[in-house]
Amino acid sequence: MTTGDMGQSEASGSTLLRALASGRATLLLGQRHSPGLLDSLKRDIAAITDQPDSDDLVRLLSAVRDDSSLEGLRRAFEIHPVAPELVEVAENPWSYVLTSAVDPQVHEAFQRPGSSGRQLRVMFAGHAGTLARSGSTTLTLLRLFGALEERDPTYRPPTSDLELRKQTRLDLPLVLSELPRLIGPGGHLAVVGVGSDDWLDVETLALSCGDLPEGSVHWFSSHEQPIPTDELQSLFGDRLRLYTGSLASEFAVASTDSERAALDQARTQLLHPAGRQMTIRRGEESAVVAFSPDEWRRLSQIAVVLDDDVVQPPPLGEEEERQAFRDFLYRVQRIPDWAGVARGFLFEREAALSLLERVERELAAPRSVHATDAADLDDVSRRSSRLPILIQGAPASGKSRLLHWLAYQLRLRDHVCGLRLADERARLVRTGRARLLCARRQDAGILRGC
Repeated sequence: MTTGDMGQSEASGSTLLRALASGRATLLLGQRHSPGLLDSLKRDIAAITDQPDSDDLVRLLSAVRDDSSLEGLRRAFEIHPVAPELVEVAENPWSYVLTSAVDPQVHEAFQRPGSSGRQLRVMFAGHAGTLARSGSTTLTLLRLFGALEERDPTYRPPTSDLELRKQTRLDLPLVLSELPRLIGPGGHLAVVGVGSDDWLDVETLALSCGDLPEGSVHWFSSHEQPIPTDELQSLFGDRLRLYTGSLASEFAVASTDSERAALDQARTQLLHPAGRQMTIRRGEESAVVAFSPDEWRRLSQIAVVLDDDVVQPPPLGEEEERQAFRDFLYRVQRIPDWAGVARGFLFEREAALSLLERVERELAAPRSVHATDAADLDDVSRRSSRLPILIQGAPASGKSRLLHWLAYQLRLRDHVCGLRLADERARLVRTGRARLLCARRQDAGILRGC
């Protein structure tokens, strides 16, 4: 990149940052949003379906026909944590997000910051009557080619060349033709993680951007299977601004202190608009622990903590509740849909009440894992609330749903409940965030019950 090009890139990055801070930036996320993830998923699918390794994702997916292979595929996803690069992208206040990716990491990354601010609304190309705009309380995520975690085959990715051609030539142009209206006057489009092997038709995208002003398409080149620079420039012309670094690194280089401060303020106001509070009971006494927006943001990076808002979901109309129930049933919930749990969408398992009674009994009188003498050694499991309670069952038998129900019921009873996010980024910051939670809990006098 020449000195002139570098100066133009810095100015463009600053322009995008200002658009993002003012809520006028749309994100188009490609299949190569996280380093190594797509290739690793292809290898996993090949192993699960007993196929040779292949770069043809459609051919690999064509073998995922029965529930057992689909369940194996879902479990394979769980060993791939959300990459820090994707989290950094998701933590920005985008006005709208479109993605050609089909992995569940996308949903989890955007649901994580959204759980602390805007609600995530997921839509599917070909099944959305209109591209509903995001708002101050909702972020819309449009999946262009479906999602592998969906249980309904209608919303899963194409499994044949014919299905893929139908979606790329019929459904995709209809969606992309709405891009100028979606982006709006003065808006900008950021393209992240689109490689040459992406299902997204780049030429169709370029035609859809034909009426956008100069410098309004910001392309962050994928380091895996990158699209040649001259090809992109010939398609997008002067509307294109190319970057070789990641979104976060380009912002760090191109922006001023005041611009970064404006973006941080937008993140705080939109993604984390208010503080949170938890009512905590200890015996007959209860106390309210308040978290500032910044504290809640830091805490939500490593855990989904159930606050008082969980037990009071916003009311829905009849049609909205029907759609919410459908989403609750069909979507894999690595991060639970607590609003759905609160609305009673989970049925009560046979073991639920006895498990709740056991956990409440243990929480009421915490005891040590250490036996007082040799005679107590055989009774440790019955006298200690410090040992874990293990839930055993066959795959897809409802273990996770049971724990979701249990966590919600405990929160109703003013106990502190959280879902730990076990990924690499969380591991690096877990110690500091855990200290924050325990410090706030100590203020309420319940640290001993952690």
